[in-house]
Amino acid sequence: MNPQPDFDSWLELALFSHVPMPDPSHPAGRLAREFFANSWANAQPLLKATRRLELQPSSNDPPRTFRFKLDLPYYRKFGDNDPVELAEGPLTGSLAYNPDVFPSGEALAPAVLVTIERELGFFHPNHARQFGYLCLGDVPRALELKALILLVYAVANYSNLGFDHPADREAARYFREHPEALEALLPATPLFETAL
Repeated sequence: MNPQPDFDSWLELALFSHVPMPDPSHPAGRLAREFFANSWANAQPLLKATRRLELQPSSNDPPRTFRFKLDLPYYRKFGDNDPVELAEGPLTGSLAYNPDVFPSGEALAPAVLVTIERELGFFHPNHARQFGYLCLGDVPRALELKALILLVYAVANYSNLGFDHPADREAARYFREHPEALEALLPATPLFETAL
C-alpha cells in the first residue's frame, strides 16, 4: 500500500510554485511576462463589474496565481453516506497558470490548474473531490484571465457540466438521476451587474 502524499505539499507543487518563470532575457520569458501583465490588466473591467467574485492575486510580478471567492450557491457532499445538500456559498479556491505559457516544445503540463477548497465538499461532475481539482476541459495555453474567470464561473455554477468523462462519477450519476437539482440552480445568476 502506497502512503498518500501530503496534500498541502502536493498542492504547492501542483500550483506551479516549483516552476520558475522563463528567463526574461529569452524571448519566451519576455512574452510570458507580457502575457501575464496584460492578462491581469485586461481582467480589471470584469472585476470592477461584479460583486459576485473576489480575486486576490499572488505576490508574483506579474501575477499568475490567484485566490478566488465566488458568491454562488452550490451542492456539497462530504462522506459516502452523507446527503447531497444545497449550500448558499461562497465557493472558494485557487487558480494558477503554468509559468511556461509559451513552451518551446510539446507542453506536458496543463496550462492552468483550478482548485476548489476540499473542505467545502463541492459536489459537481467536473470536480475531483479527493484532490480539489476543477476540470475545465481543454484549455488553450494562452487563455487570458478574463476568459478563464468566465469559464470557471460557467463550470462552478453548473451551466457547463461534463458528463462524458466526469472527474466525479458519483456526482455525474446524481445529477443525471436528479435533473431537478440542476433546475433549482439554473438559470445561473449573471456574474456582472453592468455590461462590459
